[in-house]
Amino acid sequence: MSAAMASTNDQVTESRTYRTDPRYHDDDDSSANSAILEILPENIPNTIITRAPEERFRLGYWSVIALVVNRVIGTGIFNSPSTVMRGTRSVGITHLFWTAGAVYTIAGSYLNIEFGLSTPRHKFEGIEQGIPRSGGTLNYLQYVFIWPAYRPRTVLLVTCVFAMGYITLGNMAGNCLIFGIRTLEAANVEVTNSAVRGLAVGAATFACLIHSFSRRGGIWLGNFFAIIKVMMLVLIILTGICAWAGAFHTETYANDNMAVNKAFAEPAEDSYGYTKAFLAVIFAWNGFDQPNYVLGEIGRPRRTMPIGTSIGVAIICVLYPLVNVAYTVVVPKLDLLDPSKNVALLFFQLTFGAMSDDKNQPQRILSAFMAISSFGNIVVMTFTAARVKQEIAKEGILPWAKFFGQSKNLSFGRLLNWIQSDKHSWINRRFHWLLKRSWLDPREHSQETPFGALFLHWLFTIIMILATIHLKPTDAYGVLVDLYSYTIVAVFGFAIAVGMLKLRFSKRERWSEKSNFNPILSTLAATIFALGSAYPIITSWIPPNGSFAKQKKAAVAWFTAPTVAWSILGFGMLWYIGFNLYAMRRSRKDGVEFQVQKVPEFDRDPQPEGPPVQVHETVFLAWVAEELSRPGQIHMGMEQNRSRESF
Repeated sequence: MSAAMASTNDQVTESRTYRTDPRYHDDDDSSANSAILEILPENIPNTIITRAPEERFRLGYWSVIALVVNRVIGTGIFNSPSTVMRGTRSVGITHLFWTAGAVYTIAGSYLNIEFGLSTPRHKFEGIEQGIPRSGGTLNYLQYVFIWPAYRPRTVLLVTCVFAMGYITLGNMAGNCLIFGIRTLEAANVEVTNSAVRGLAVGAATFACLIHSFSRRGGIWLGNFFAIIKVMMLVLIILTGICAWAGAFHTETYANDNMAVNKAFAEPAEDSYGYTKAFLAVIFAWNGFDQPNYVLGEIGRPRRTMPIGTSIGVAIICVLYPLVNVAYTVVVPKLDLLDPSKNVALLFFQLTFGAMSDDKNQPQRILSAFMAISSFGNIVVMTFTAARVKQEIAKEGILPWAKFFGQSKNLSFGRLLNWIQSDKHSWINRRFHWLLKRSWLDPREHSQETPFGALFLHWLFTIIMILATIHLKPTDAYGVLVDLYSYTIVAVFGFAIAVGMLKLRFSKRERWSEKSNFNPILSTLAATIFALGSAYPIITSWIPPNGSFAKQKKAAVAWFTAPTVAWSILGFGMLWYIGFNLYAMRRSRKDGVEFQVQKVPEFDRDPQPEGPPVQVHETVFLAWVAEELSRPGQIHMGMEQNRSRESF
């Protein structure tokens, strides 16, 4: 049930002592009383060491912008407009929903930037401050919700619940399926269940392999897809403008759809349709928090992350509304409401379709756009989600925590080094002119990657792809999207928003002294994000009713998404209870208790006067003799009371 639980030893036969460096006694230590660890032989392998990338390999402004753009622009902007329009049955309300999505995104971005730069907290050179760390939502939930916990700052309930939800659903299984569907459609090949799932597995595997063997290659690939996606949306906007100007010699519907007296006519009257519409909107806007997941790998994060995130969000806030305006300029309202038609496909049929006699061309163009968008999503989330799962493993709650938490150098640079080390090898002789190039220097490609976490990410992606094999690929995609949106976006988004409100309104927290952010904007952003996240959480339990529910027969029961989501989170609670029961048994039998000690190392970025960033961390996971963990046994002048911020 944890790294330490995975290999137990009933008899204490030998002990070794690891002493923490006195320089770090006020720093990140999730076990409040562990200053010196007596480690059983079984625990010696359970020491995880991670290092931040070299300064020249850290993410800059463009890469941070690309993380946001590449993750947000996925299949949602092509699929969601149909759902939103049918849910609201009003062009005007549809545009208001997309505007609400922009407000929701801006609020969430502000909230995540504040959390990312203010937590976790450490003392560096005697000054308490927030020092950025990878992990995103995991860190913020652990900072706020410190109880219940097995021990102070060790094995928290919220950690187990988040871990179970994120490991199970925090993957791109849905986008892998839609990639398979749209790739086959773009190739004008029959779409079969087996072919789609084969392509889905291949896409997931490729993304994990490239991030395992070339960190820079994965980042470059993600940046490339971000550019392509922006160009695609700009093309749609320009196409809408050209259509409005009469370039395609087809009728346009700007006045019919967007005139004030017509835009809000005959809206939907059932709440279920509005619920599905808003869930589709927040899915389409989701992804603005990706830089927080890899914050420890961003250069000069206090400046780069907020600026890069803000620019990325601003780009999306401009493109998304304009794309939806382009759709409503070209497509008549009756077709917008037709549940058998896709709004984006109709747009392509009425524009590019008018230029060709090939009736399949618009479908193939749209399918190619969606395949590119979905694969870009797969690439970027594989990069960021693996870092979150690595941080989860470092909390000691998973079996084989060292494997999942340790970074390894399996890079392309090792292969280059091997090739270039043998001066007389056939490859070196034949390709010396190429290998001597500076960009093929092994040092340029020798970076550690979280191989174990990437494997965990790949494993659960494959499990979710196969778990829905009894459904049609399009239905499976819808189910997986609903599960992801409900759990990762709505539930966890609501949790961190409530956490920020808790910090702001609690006098004991003294948050205004710790955060440099405007308290009014902070509170407003948290309130908006909490309300936006709570809406689908609550209304998803309302049975389908009205016209929206009758439009299309559901592939699964209406309560499937919230039921499965809360079941997974409930299993996280059971995991926490099970760990505590196991720990009680070890305590009675062997007189030991589980501890997680994190020893971070900081440096200034940029040198020599820049703010501190974490460059190295050693995590000790151990079952420790209980008498050595009592306050009276603290050794080497370590303080008995750890500050709450030393997390």
